[in-house]
Amino acid sequence: FKSTDQGQSWFGASNGIGIDYSEPAAMVISGNDYIFFSGYETGIYRSTNNGEFWEQLFWGPKDIYELMVTSNDYIFAGVADDQFFITVLRSTNYGDSWEDISGQINKNVYALTSSQDKVFAGTSGDGVFISANYGNSWTQSSLYTNYIASLAVSSSGNVFAGTFSGLIYKSTDSGSNWDILPGMWGYECVSTILTQVPGYIFVGLGRWISLGSGEKIFRSTDEGVTWTSINNGIHTSQGIVELISTSSGYIYATTADNGTFRTSDYGNMWEQA
Repeated sequence: FKSTDQGQSWFGASNGIGIDYSEPAAMVISGNDYIFFSGYETGIYRSTNNGEFWEQLFWGPKDIYELMVTSNDYIFAGVADDQFFITVLRSTNYGDSWEDISGQINKNVYALTSSQDKVFAGTSGDGVFISANYGNSWTQSSLYTNYIASLAVSSSGNVFAGTFSGLIYKSTDSGSNWDILPGMWGYECVSTILTQVPGYIFVGLGRWISLGSGEKIFRSTDEGVTWTSINNGIHTSQGIVELISTSSGYIYATTADNGTFRTSDYGNMWEQA
């Protein structure tokens, strides 16, 4: 779906995506304004005209749960499809072709992020891998046993990793060392971390592992040292799939069971979009 009025109204924008049973997972925009979409049972699609039409790009693994664009406009895809033994894909030409850069990563990849020339990949059981050359080679970090559901880098350069079991780790040295942050949400999956709003870190819970109705979004103003629950107006029992921010000042929260919510005051109040 697509909205041209900050989420007040929506209309269909799936022309070319011929799969009705797919589960959307990721969407990114490259530097030339191409839009890339992926999900469960979908593979990777690209739109070069603002979502008017989509073309399928990759016919291999279908379960692509994460997409990321690096500063040099490489497109990375995290794969969770055991049939093909591929965990990370990369395109250096805006999706025209893709290469397997899995290397020593042999577990499903559900999270990707980057900071300058470093790329971080979060795996299902082997923690976080780091590449200093845009995926040509990978090194397993000291966070090496966890199931990673989300990754993000803040404006201060701190790297955050959320796990399927409700933990958040932070690295202040580009992934060499990691510390567990205090949390107040139990064992729910940390499904998404938003760091693009200056001065704030937001986390969303649920999606993969949800404990039912309850507080699903938290906010930190001190790089994760303390957290505040910000759930006024949010209604979901299965949790948050994604948190995104826009240049207009809105933050959007997509849920696994109740559509999309938005806030214009950093999460103090949410409304259905």
